[in-house]
Amino acid sequence: MPNHVENRLEFFDDPQQIQDILERIKSEKYGIGTMDFNKIIPRPESLDIEAGSKTDRGLEAYKDFIALYIHGKTAADALKSLENIPLESEELFLRQRTNIRCDEWALGLLGKYVNITGDEGSEDMDEGMGMQL
Repeated sequence: MPNHVENRLEFFDDPQQIQDILERIKSEKYGIGTMDFNKIIPRPESLDIEAGSKTDRGLEAYKDFIALYIHGKTAADALKSLENIPLESEELFLRQRTNIRCDEWALGLLGKYVNITGDEGSEDMDEGMGMQL
């Protein structure tokens, strides 16, 4: 399935003003008649992560790690412990889970900086899912 979108826009205003706007928002690669949305509102760096099956597997692996890391803790203790996860804990988890590839794990770690589920947060910390990290 293609991942492109085509929209047709009509502008009604002073022709010179329209030309100026089109010049400012054009894609450098394709020229006038195209639109580089980053010139209108720049994409936040936090959204600049790879999308696809590697990312999905990495995020799932990281969520599994978090679920194990906070297992048995109260919600308050779980949130506090997530502020500073020791590298040794991640390394131990990865030694046990040999099916996790390093590149996928790295993509999953990016989930620490974005809301990986789209939820606003969760009180159900024992499951480790739906929390905003």
